[in-house]
Amino acid sequence: MSSEFARMEEAAASYPKDLDDPNTLHHELNAYHRRLERDASHLCCTDEASVDVLELLEGAREFKPFCLRNVDELKGHLRRLSALDFNEPVSRIIFIHARNSRETLRVTRNMLTLILAFHRIMPQFLDFIFSFGQQRYRQDFLYSGFRRQIDLSESDCHSQWSTHNFGRKFQSCYSLQSVELTSDALVPWSIRRAAVSNIFDIETGKTTWTIVKAGPLMKNRISKALSAKKTPPLEAFDSVPGALAASLEIHLLLCQWAGENWREYINYLEDELQKRTRDVLSQSVEGAPDPLQDNDIMETAEVNSPPWQSGMKRTFSQRSSATNGIRMLSWQSRQSTTEPAHSTRPIKKAGYSTAAISHWSQRRPFSLEDLKHIHFLAEQADEALLVIKSNEKIISELQGHYRTILGPELFQNDLKTQCSTEYRRFNDRMDAIIDDLRVHQYRLVTLQSLFNSKKAQLNGMLDFWNSQATNYLAMKAQLSAEEMEKMTEEMGIIAVRTERGTVSMTIVTLITLLFLPATFTATLMSTGVLQLTPSDAGKPIEAFSLPAFERFLEIALPLTAMTFVICAIFYRYVTRKRKNKEQEGKTNEMIV
Repeated sequence: MSSEFARMEEAAASYPKDLDDPNTLHHELNAYHRRLERDASHLCCTDEASVDVLELLEGAREFKPFCLRNVDELKGHLRRLSALDFNEPVSRIIFIHARNSRETLRVTRNMLTLILAFHRIMPQFLDFIFSFGQQRYRQDFLYSGFRRQIDLSESDCHSQWSTHNFGRKFQSCYSLQSVELTSDALVPWSIRRAAVSNIFDIETGKTTWTIVKAGPLMKNRISKALSAKKTPPLEAFDSVPGALAASLEIHLLLCQWAGENWREYINYLEDELQKRTRDVLSQSVEGAPDPLQDNDIMETAEVNSPPWQSGMKRTFSQRSSATNGIRMLSWQSRQSTTEPAHSTRPIKKAGYSTAAISHWSQRRPFSLEDLKHIHFLAEQADEALLVIKSNEKIISELQGHYRTILGPELFQNDLKTQCSTEYRRFNDRMDAIIDDLRVHQYRLVTLQSLFNSKKAQLNGMLDFWNSQATNYLAMKAQLSAEEMEKMTEEMGIIAVRTERGTVSMTIVTLITLLFLPATFTATLMSTGVLQLTPSDAGKPIEAFSLPAFERFLEIALPLTAMTFVICAIFYRYVTRKRKNKEQEGKTNEMIV
């Protein structure tokens, strides 16, 4: 037996390359081996392994649990079982766990290949195991399927647990997915998978299960189901019909897990969709505010038209659009030869209502993040629909598999009769699960249509609001252009007036400069500083008075200085007032 176990260990090191499997081509076995070598680093752990095993020995009254934490413990356990001659396990269930669905499996590569090689598990089971392992983003997520092999030959081969020979057997493996609650408040539901392998000895009824799933949920359920009174009693495992009935119970438990929680999950998707769109779609759709709506003031102002516009008359007119209610401003120009240069015309002062703009912006109760979340929910619904369809297909294939197994080709009619009650119950429950999955499919198809409709409505509202915002900005730009034109006209008038004033001031300045020396001389002569008195000889006598000149300077110089100070103060006041007015104008433009 030691040599047989040693050869099995050698086969485990190269599993499944050297596996004697007539149902799998040699190049396929090599491909599985290469991928296992490549993915082992993120699929299996290097330490802290923990493989749970439930075994029911022949004649025992309960399943005995084991926890194997390294490859040496696993080898010792399997070697002891291989040496038993009369007390073989009639049923074994192996649980391979992971802390969560994106962490490495708590089994080393050597332990995994030893388990698979020792039980001669079909290599196609690796297809479903490869979906597990450490991954930052979900990979190979939607891959699932059903595989089976039926061996009716009487040739000797390695036993499932020992070196005893056995005859006919069948095995199946499949992958199911279900939705489970998580601790994440943002995404409270997550789709989880389970990979299952089952081998059943048709002649002895011995079974072995290998279940790969993150978390202890499936182990707890199966342990509880095996100890429940409604499950076939443990002594039933000693017979082929009883072992078959127990296998059907475990299959049924796995399929029930694949069909549960979908109703709550779909309700969650519907609630999230309504929560994100109910308030948005129930509000009335409003256009952009009219910049002239609140602060339109018509006033009459006198405008002196500049000479180059004396023959042009511009009027503003408003008309209401019958389609969108947007006030359009139009210009009408006509040539007039009778209009005087000085005219009185209405000028519209256009103001921008900050309150109206703020109210309009608040009428958009959803953001781009809400739209992204709705797209995320739609993707979740698409994934759920694909998973449910896959589960329905796998469960139907599992039904067909046992329909074939219980046919006259493999079992005698009396054996089929002995487990007919359990088989009928199994079929009824499986049909109920399939019916529920189909109902969930119909709901998800309807939900997909609802998602598409909601997204179309939201996109339409976004397009409408964007167009209204564009119209608003266009109207605002038009009004700004009109304001600029009005300011240009006023600046032109001011320029004309300034030009006239400049000419007048130039003339006044020239006249002043012409008479300024004479005026200064006459003023100085009148002060008594220089006096001319007639003399007897007829020639006037000039008399210069120094005290008078000093008194003149004492009065004139302070008055001159005071005049300059008053001018400087007035200039500074006017400059500051103009700057404050310009600053207020800039602040109002920023607010608008």
